[in-house]
Amino acid sequence: MTTDEFNENGCPLTCREHAVLHLLTEQPAAPPVILAAKLGCSLSTFRKHLSNVRTKMGVSCQTEMIVRAVQYGWINLPRLTFVASDQRVGLDA
Repeated sequence: MTTDEFNENGCPLTCREHAVLHLLTEQPAAPPVILAAKLGCSLSTFRKHLSNVRTKMGVSCQTEMIVRAVQYGWINLPRLTFVASDQRVGLDA
């Protein structure tokens, strides 16, 4: 998707900022240096993108950023499956 497509959908993030948000959603516990490497950018650039996302979304923490992005429809969480007592229970995020 291009930046224009995101803007048409009400998302003020650039493609790169959206990629940062998506990576954080997929791997919330991963160290920033690993996520930066996956994006092919430096750690300082990754942190700048992250700061831009937080500012644009008006949030102060990563959890709130992900929750709001899901609420706004900017990202989708995968279907989660829990196994308990030989029963499979599926939850749609």
